Amino acid sequence: MDGVVLRFAPFGAFVTVTAPTGEKTDGLVHVRHIRDGFIENVEDELSIGEAVKVRVISVDLEGHKLGLSMKEPGKKGGRFVAPGSLEAFVSQPPNEFLPGKVMTIMPFGAFVTVTARDGTKADGLVHKSDIKESFVRNAQEVLQEGQEVEVRVLSVDLKKSRMSLSMKRPRTDVSRFADIPPDKWLNGMVLRFASFGAFVRVTAPTGEKTE
Repeated sequence: MDGVVLRFAPFGAFVTVTAPTGEKTDGLVHVRHIRDGFIENVEDELSIGEAVKVRVISVDLEGHKLGLSMKEPGKKGGRFVAPGSLEAFVSQPPNEFLPGKVMTIMPFGAFVTVTARDGTKADGLVHKSDIKESFVRNAQEVLQEGQEVEVRVLSVDLKKSRMSLSMKRPRTDVSRFADIPPDKWLNGMVLRFASFGAFVRVTAPTGEKTE
């Protein structure tokens, strides 16, 4: 089952999972069910918001408790591997957008299946602060599951099998305007408006355009 790490406890991690019916609930992955071997600190193994694969190992109907495991049954050592290979995204330019599809939405962000240029698919997290320029209180208020989006790769952590994505435009490089005096006028074109002003595309003396 797909899960998202919600919070930590000294004895393990609570993970939000989606049932086949589509309903979401929280379960506990005890520290001994993260992987084989001694784990001193759960936070060294997992991160809040990380997408993980889990399986149900116990259900306590009276106590409303769900026991989960990240270990593959009958095998030692490994955790479940997230679908898709992140290798194809390591060298992805941070300013290039790729097609993606919103799979799971949590208040802190959305998990998106993104397609690399070679067709490889993998899951990554778009934190709510990387959805759009304006403030987003809850990602569930601005995105929908199944929604087609365009994302950029911010970082890839192969060791922890996670990828950070952004739906925001890359920051503009304004270094070429650093030496232009404030009394020099430049040609520009209005692109769009915002409550606090207007975005204008201007041409630097070198001929390069920016906003």
